[in-house]
Amino acid sequence: MKRTPLATLLRLRQQDMAEARKRLAQAAAHEREADAAVTQATAAMQHEYDYALKCDDDGAVEAFGRWLPIGRKAILAARDVARQTALDRTVAQVAFMEAQAALEVVETLMAQQREEARREEERREQQRLDDLWRKGGKA
Repeated sequence: MKRTPLATLLRLRQQDMAEARKRLAQAAAHEREADAAVTQATAAMQHEYDYALKCDDDGAVEAFGRWLPIGRKAILAARDVARQTALDRTVAQVAFMEAQAALEVVETLMAQQREEARREEERREQQRLDDLWRKGGKA
């Protein structure tokens, strides 16, 4: 590809797009991990609750009561992280869409430039043929 400012810009936009795609994938992975942590913390709470209910021992119920604030805190912390990672993924998704749009603009400009060059070549060829015809029809 001929090195023009537009070709250089295309290469930069492609690099931006690749980086945005990478950041989006990372953000989505972090969001999945955070969602799994919420699921795990909630499951731990449910497990402890179920264990305390099926035990005939008052000590198990009392232990659950002492553990309950810790379990709730873990769930709330996991939900906070999940909310933040969801926001991070949204930001990365917007950045990806912006990079994609910027790339498409450059690709469109390059296509227009190629079309203009093709038309100019056709115009020159027609001019050459017209000049030959005026000089006596010699091709």
